[in-house]
Amino acid sequence: EMNQSRSAFTPAGRQTVGDVRAAIVEFREHATPTIIRSPDGDRPAKGYFWIEPASGRVLKSEVFVADRRSSAKITVTYGAVPKLTVWAPILMVEEYTGPEAIRGKATYANFRQFGVSVDVKK
Repeated sequence: EMNQSRSAFTPAGRQTVGDVRAAIVEFREHATPTIIRSPDGDRPAKGYFWIEPASGRVLKSEVFVADRRSSAKITVTYGAVPKLTVWAPILMVEEYTGPEAIRGKATYANFRQFGVSVDVKK
């Protein structure tokens, strides 16, 4: 929420993600200094969120950042975590282009919830 005002958000259609018909919201960062910076200065981000209209749950996100020499695209897919009551990232794909192309893929699994208990003695 604290960075929401840094970007403009506009509806960008609908698309099915998995088996859910999602609303697509485009964002474009306009505030300076930008969240992502390079030695050459500000790098405004833009991208999309795929949102389940009934719940407001984010199903997928995509972020783009570029300058004259290189660009980055990071796509994250979110899913239900059986052991938890929340959705979490389950797949992230990073693509970087510049003098050479780099592509990375990370999958997330085996989520665990940790608890802490405190006993105060006087």
